[in-house]
Amino acid sequence: MKSPLLYLLLLLTAANLPGQINWQHTNGPQGGATWHPYYNDQYAFVPDEYYLYRSNDGQTWEQLPYGNLWPIAASPTTLAALQGHGFNYGAAPLHFLVSHDNGMSWTEGNLPPTYYGGIFSKIAVCSHGIYVPDGVDNVIYRSTDDGQTWESIAPPGQYTYDVWAFDDKLYVEWYNQYWRLAANGVDWELVSPDFGAQEYASNMFATGPHLMFATEHYLWGSNDGGVTWKKTAIPYHNTPGKFVQVGNRIYKDAGNTGLMYTEDFGYTWAGVPIPDYHGILDLATAGGYLLGASYNQGVFRLDETANLLVPANDGLYSAAVYFLEANATDLWAACGNGVFAYDLSAQSWKNTALLPLPGNYFSKVASSASGKIAAVPVYADYFYLSTDNGLSWDKISPYQAVGGWGSIRNLFWLDDALVVKGDFSSNLRSVDLGKTWAITGITPDQIVYFKGKHYGTPIIASSLYSSSNLGQSWEAVPAPAGVLFLKLAATDDRLFAEGVKSGNQRMLYYSTDGIQWTYASDGLPDADLFPSDIDLYLGNIWQKNGTYYYYDPQIGLFASLDDCQTWLPIQYLPYNNLALVDTTFYMGGFGGGVVKIGLPQQYGALSSGFVFKDDNNDGLFNPGETPLPAVQVHVHEPTAWHPFWMTTSKDDGSYAIGSTPGSMDTLRVKVNSPYVDQINPPFHLVSGSGSGRNFGVHFSADILDVSLAGKFAGRPRPGFNLNTHLQITNDGTLPANGTVSLKLDPNFQFIAADPAPSAVIGGDSLIWDFTQLLLFEKRVISVSGNLAPTVPLGSLLKMYAHVEPDAPVATPQNNHLVLCDTVVGSFDPNDKLVDPPLGLTAAEIAGGKELHYTIRFQNTGTAPASLVRITDLIDTALQVTTLRLVSSSHPVSDFRLLPGRLLEILFDPIDLPDSLSDEAGSHGFVTFAIQRNKAYRSNYFVQNKAAIYFDFNEPVITNTVKSGIITISVSTDEPVDQQPPRNSLRLVPNPAPSGFTVYATGRRLNGPGMLEISNLAGQTCYRQLVPDLSSPVSVPEVRLPDGVYVVKIAGVAGVLAGKLVVQR
Repeated sequence: MKSPLLYLLLLLTAANLPGQINWQHTNGPQGGATWHPYYNDQYAFVPDEYYLYRSNDGQTWEQLPYGNLWPIAASPTTLAALQGHGFNYGAAPLHFLVSHDNGMSWTEGNLPPTYYGGIFSKIAVCSHGIYVPDGVDNVIYRSTDDGQTWESIAPPGQYTYDVWAFDDKLYVEWYNQYWRLAANGVDWELVSPDFGAQEYASNMFATGPHLMFATEHYLWGSNDGGVTWKKTAIPYHNTPGKFVQVGNRIYKDAGNTGLMYTEDFGYTWAGVPIPDYHGILDLATAGGYLLGASYNQGVFRLDETANLLVPANDGLYSAAVYFLEANATDLWAACGNGVFAYDLSAQSWKNTALLPLPGNYFSKVASSASGKIAAVPVYADYFYLSTDNGLSWDKISPYQAVGGWGSIRNLFWLDDALVVKGDFSSNLRSVDLGKTWAITGITPDQIVYFKGKHYGTPIIASSLYSSSNLGQSWEAVPAPAGVLFLKLAATDDRLFAEGVKSGNQRMLYYSTDGIQWTYASDGLPDADLFPSDIDLYLGNIWQKNGTYYYYDPQIGLFASLDDCQTWLPIQYLPYNNLALVDTTFYMGGFGGGVVKIGLPQQYGALSSGFVFKDDNNDGLFNPGETPLPAVQVHVHEPTAWHPFWMTTSKDDGSYAIGSTPGSMDTLRVKVNSPYVDQINPPFHLVSGSGSGRNFGVHFSADILDVSLAGKFAGRPRPGFNLNTHLQITNDGTLPANGTVSLKLDPNFQFIAADPAPSAVIGGDSLIWDFTQLLLFEKRVISVSGNLAPTVPLGSLLKMYAHVEPDAPVATPQNNHLVLCDTVVGSFDPNDKLVDPPLGLTAAEIAGGKELHYTIRFQNTGTAPASLVRITDLIDTALQVTTLRLVSSSHPVSDFRLLPGRLLEILFDPIDLPDSLSDEAGSHGFVTFAIQRNKAYRSNYFVQNKAAIYFDFNEPVITNTVKSGIITISVSTDEPVDQQPPRNSLRLVPNPAPSGFTVYATGRRLNGPGMLEISNLAGQTCYRQLVPDLSSPVSVPEVRLPDGVYVVKIAGVAGVLAGKLVVQR
């Protein structure tokens, strides 16, 4: 058995730890999203993400340090629960827990072996066992030793998912019938009546001979063990909540007011005449009171004398928080059950604001610089205003003041001017604290203050506005081109705008002057292109002590340590509200109250050292020992959201990499060589900054091994110059000498090479001698030439290269290279390729075969580029620990994987010519390799695109390449098709001078649809209705300029797309 004491210590340590960050609870506000109440004969229990609350009097709650428990089963002697699944959105360790003292302490058992890896949603506890149903595997798991071992029993039938325990007996539902486990623990007894057609049961109750069931429109009762039944119609559809017995009454959440009761075990029912329906979702009992758990307002207690539901949230610090706003003295929280203030100086919650319960929830609380507070109930045409920091409130109805109607979508303070954004209604402004109102014209959906002006934008619009007169008027200002704006944010030094560009990419920009804009999206994963209003209003950006923090409720919290050039992940915190006050983050979400933490310190510690060839295997970097370049140095931080990141050593063997101060991280090297004998030391454990963290690599016996790689830089075009790059790498353990030879295509006229060849034979054979190629050193040979203008489009350009060391090598199979490409007309010079293009087979994935990604780039500007920076967010289906650099057209100065799976490749310096002065020399490429995860979904396509920066300009975003799983089917009657069809378009001819024909391959579309041609900027150039997509579609001459276009056909079955090159 696992130690209860040890588990208690672990729980006390980790109770307030979402992920690796130690959030501390503020013990407030009171309330909760209490969907799941549980009870036994002593206590009612309410779990949330951070704690378990219990009450024995139905009025006050005790906080226990055990969070994230769901589901729970409660009997008079035992609680059983699953921890780690119910409240968190990210991965968390799962635990099966049992308590015999009503939650004061817990013992850990083993997870039941359910189909979903130990996860389950229903559980029941009896004296004869703990029961967990698994409807998928058609078993019910039973443990008689608190989860230490599990056995299986057969349910009444397939797909049995629900279980209950009453009077120490187990009940289950199967096929709209209810069954009781017989005393022998094996057989099942039917206990429910025939509910009839279209009546589906949702819950039950049993005590002695009394049975009750709830279906959609009826409540059923029997007082003789199911021999006879009384069926009672209810006015409204029933809910799936529990039957709860309190004294001589049994309650059910149903009926006109949402609450009914019976005093004769289901033969007659009456509605409780409560005046307001508070969204009760389920029932429980404690202290002789009926308790109602609500959607977002916590727990209510039934006052039977007054027929009122009264809040019973004392000590239940689990409010549903919809918005956070801070002023100079307080943090304000708009919640489901009110508006609350947290005293920032005293670090405690004040008394509840004197406001009535909202019909649904308070959607926003806004504070002016002078301390005035406005609180807005959702969907309301009014708001509450306080001019004395919440001591008193006035109800303000702006639409009544102007004789109109509407609801308030958003509200802003512009100094002491109030601006109301209407929801499908007028926009209003008041300068006298709501006494009078004026209808305004433009009122943005989002407004921020930046350097003396207010800036705003309508949602999903391409316009950005500023106001210098507190919103009285707005004027258009420069904005990033082609962006449909979604969000605005501002720090003291930067204005941020986020939106959708080219119809399919979320982009973040910043400006330091409100005029010039800089791209700032690197490291941020994809989010919904057009999120809900709630998601838009919850995100924000802050700057503190030189670090920028970005929060989006869909993708989490990120930090930038390099002036917004790249973003690094801090924590996945979906659908929360964050506020930064001084150096403290506060967070509230849908239940759980408000938690806080100081500024995250991720990546603030720096480790540095050298990687070297450890000749004498002593772990010391001795004089004369050789530094090792291009060796991967990585950090593994097990508690981090993204636990792996890496860099590579420089030419002198040096490296530097960040880690989290105070976190015990592991620092290792990975040497891509089969000849490593030992690494000294194998790893460093790091918790802070430090230098001299060296790694000595001792190799096995002296081995000579050289490899050859290369590619064309750009595409071959008739009459144009083309550069070819070869790369030789020393993969062995000895310095290498030898020769490299290149056989040119007959249609390729050699012009020059760098370095110059040692010999040229017959004009088409080039030879280079090389000496002292050091360990892991890479050398690049660049060859320029011209392709004959008479070469037909579509023909192949081939060259053959070979490296011949001066002695036999260990792996000669990688000493040969065939360069091959198709001659084209126009082409996209900045693109991404994957090889194999269709993907990998299951066997290849299991065997570790790599996907090779090549990113090609061209400087199409008007001046040389001094640096090129490429970023690529690596798909989660790829194994980042296998990432390696293969080859490049120019020396790579940095190849590193940032936290969050962002690959960064830097050519600095590169001095890449512009295409006007040197077209052939303006091209470059880089190739990297990576393996797929061994565990994968067979229908998942790996997707990757890259961002290419030339100097400090906005990046060029490449195409997205997709790589799937190839299934090869073999038939004894027909030839084997090694190239299964892809879900894409075949365009013939391509390149096309004018007209062309579209063929759908893979998934066959059918029926009427639309064909659309757009340029790479996303602008639609041509549309054509198609009567039947299952037939080839002929496109007449459309007179498009030369260039690259995207062709899409769309119908009810889906969309297919392909790329077309127009070359006249």
